Amino acid sequence: MLNFATVDEYIAQQPSAVQPALHTIRAQMQGLLPGSAETISYAMPTYTLKKRNIVHFAAFKKHIGIFPGGRVCEELAAQYPQYVKAKGTIHLPLDGPFPHPFIDIVVHLRLKHFAETGK
Repeated sequence: MLNFATVDEYIAQQPSAVQPALHTIRAQMQGLLPGSAETISYAMPTYTLKKRNIVHFAAFKKHIGIFPGGRVCEELAAQYPQYVKAKGTIHLPLDGPFPHPFIDIVVHLRLKHFAETGK
């Protein structure tokens, strides 16, 4: 596993074909999570609030993974089976239109859970 010091470094080390999608997700996360800190955790770009991980994202061969936690994925699985593929993991395929509204839904739900539990 590679170690990255910054999100810029993480994105720069990914295949050039996926970098635009990663930049787009990064900008969207920054807009949805004002006041969050951007860091690398588990070798992935991560956004934190009050030192708690809120959401991670990472590039894979055929998709971008969004990791908002198991509770978010459980709540969205029935309505969005095309994206929720595993416990705690959302897969955004690289070969289709990018689901910006869905990312908004994921992050808003994660923030709701964070507000309720502090986790």
